Amino acid sequence: MATFYYLRGTKEKKKIYISVTSGASFTVQRATKFSVNSSDWSQQYNRLENNKGRSALEKARQIEIDKFNTELLDYKNQVDNYLKELLEKEMLTENKIIEYIQSLNGKKRKSNDIPTDFDGFHDYYIQSKPWLAEGTRTVYNRTRNKINTIIPKLRMCDIDDDFKYKVASYFRENNYKMSYLRKTLGNVRDFWSYARDKGLTISIDPATWELTKEFPDLKDELFEDPYLSLAELDQIKAATLKKESLDNVRDWLIISCWTAQRVSDLMDFSTEKITEIGGEKFITIIQQKGIVKKELTIPLFKEVEAILNKRNGNFPRKISDQKYNDYVKEVCELAGLTELVHGAKSRQKVKVNGRTAYRKIVGYFPKCELISSHVGRRSFITNFLRQIDYEKIKQISGHKHSSMVDLYDKLESLKKAELLRNDFKSVGIE
Repeated sequence: MATFYYLRGTKEKKKIYISVTSGASFTVQRATKFSVNSSDWSQQYNRLENNKGRSALEKARQIEIDKFNTELLDYKNQVDNYLKELLEKEMLTENKIIEYIQSLNGKKRKSNDIPTDFDGFHDYYIQSKPWLAEGTRTVYNRTRNKINTIIPKLRMCDIDDDFKYKVASYFRENNYKMSYLRKTLGNVRDFWSYARDKGLTISIDPATWELTKEFPDLKDELFEDPYLSLAELDQIKAATLKKESLDNVRDWLIISCWTAQRVSDLMDFSTEKITEIGGEKFITIIQQKGIVKKELTIPLFKEVEAILNKRNGNFPRKISDQKYNDYVKEVCELAGLTELVHGAKSRQKVKVNGRTAYRKIVGYFPKCELISSHVGRRSFITNFLRQIDYEKIKQISGHKHSSMVDLYDKLESLKKAELLRNDFKSVGIE
């Protein structure tokens, strides 16, 4: 990335312009708030000429020049610091630079000035929805960066079937999973839908996209994410763990499998949120994922109470998501959950076109290596869905739709068929 300042205009007094170039991606050229006489300007040093004089008049002029150069230098530093911040956050876009320069010049975007380029509209979309979760913003930013790599300077009106096929070809050529392609195109369609609602001129093609049918998973991608059965949870409870950190994670793992909560909500558990009614204990939590925060009150089953009793009435020590995911695999390994199962390891280093990339790798791995923080949510639903109806499961998991509960049900299809056969037999149908 490079920035420089130059004069532009036909008169003696000219506007100082700034030019910001980001490789081959884009070049932004905008007027600053400064104007100077071209005869006083040093293009070599990007400032007014610093000619020291001796007369009183020349000294007064020099004071003005020094003041101007100081203000211009401050302006440059503000721009440089902002650009550095955008680069560090991987959020450098043409639209953000333009808006920042406008703000330094004392101008703001008009409310009806909606960007028509994909890059700018992405920023407009994010700014228009301040309630979006940080994780959602990260995913949308990742989509923006990927699309910019494939099709630089994309316009919103160019999001059509040809665009879809070009993106799909790129994903196939670079060995991306079809699930990632569907997610990326689905995010683009979110932006397209908002552009349609705002009255921009766009293609109607995305309205007919059927991404699941058009880009199905390949056969070797099909696998079930692992869950922990009640018998495996007993193995984990009985395992000998010499490190306090592993025992701490084991207790969180068991709690997660008996509360169906994500790790982000799990780490928000506290004794202050526990209520006792008629000798039974309940905990009230606010689920953090999504636009609308959801309050849930769920029972504390005996397995959870046993951990609280073990820890003098307290929940285990809070830890980061990353440490949880690292330690939980070690806990499961020490518990003997090492049989080979078909599954996927996320963010594994692979070589794509001679470059290092991170991909989900599908294959047969020891079960302990596939366990992550989300296993608690899957385990609760899988273990109890056939004993408790959907509505009661949803009261604990917080899911809005039964179809989402089904996604977390990881019981093997053959086992489901056996249970189904027994249900028919119990009513005399064989």
